[in-house]
Amino acid sequence: MPTPAELTSWPFLSIVAWPEGWDRTRVAQLLAGFGALDLPTLNMRLGRTPPMALDHVEPSVAPAMIAALVDRGGDGFPFTLDDLARLGPTMRIADLAVGQGTLDLKLHDGLETSVRSATVDVIVRAQIVSTVTRINPIRRPNSLSRAYRSFDSIKAEVESQTTKDVHTSELLDLHTSDGSVYRIDGHRFAYRALGAMRGHSDKANMDSMCELLAHVCPDAVADTYYELWRPPPGHRKLRVPGMKGARDDPAFTFYSRWAAMTYRHVMTT
Repeated sequence: MPTPAELTSWPFLSIVAWPEGWDRTRVAQLLAGFGALDLPTLNMRLGRTPPMALDHVEPSVAPAMIAALVDRGGDGFPFTLDDLARLGPTMRIADLAVGQGTLDLKLHDGLETSVRSATVDVIVRAQIVSTVTRINPIRRPNSLSRAYRSFDSIKAEVESQTTKDVHTSELLDLHTSDGSVYRIDGHRFAYRALGAMRGHSDKANMDSMCELLAHVCPDAVADTYYELWRPPPGHRKLRVPGMKGARDDPAFTFYSRWAAMTYRHVMTT
């Protein structure tokens, strides 16, 4: 049984495509033959159409599992949390201006830099919705009155004291061909680049920003599929340099970097 520390170094399987004509059952049977993942787990994890980030497996088995898939006409690659972290810190953009073939960035750390539009190869756009449940203090009834109250009345009182706060974040990551990652957070970004296209909500503005960047970055692939993705076990173990708690949603950070690796894999094979 691997220790938690060992698991963080185990590779994940990135399944880019199944062999032509194959279905989930057949792929699951192929991969289960290596003994790293059991058939029920594979049937569950392979429930969505590729690409997908599958479970992590023993380092000695991962290459053989991918090779078996590729030999039959599928596609995939192994990757580790270290591979994702090796892209470096996520640099946060406070403001952005579109220049002549450049994106002129003002970062939150006070630095300014220019990125050539042609070097942006992947744009990842997502809306992150999280719910925080708070239970407010309630007056406890004395033991005698409690005895004469029904379960339903007590349950209703507790539920009436429960507050659910829904938080929505609009995020967009820019990946450049040198492996750099830049992030726009709708809560902390000036949308001056939109000019007259600027709307009244972060969602509308981020959608417009995604469209603008996809237009001015001719070689970029725009990915808007985060909401369809299901994170693999262990994704929360990802540690990126400069990661800052709630501001760095681990699922989106994992997805964004894995998506960039996947598109680059497809474009170079």
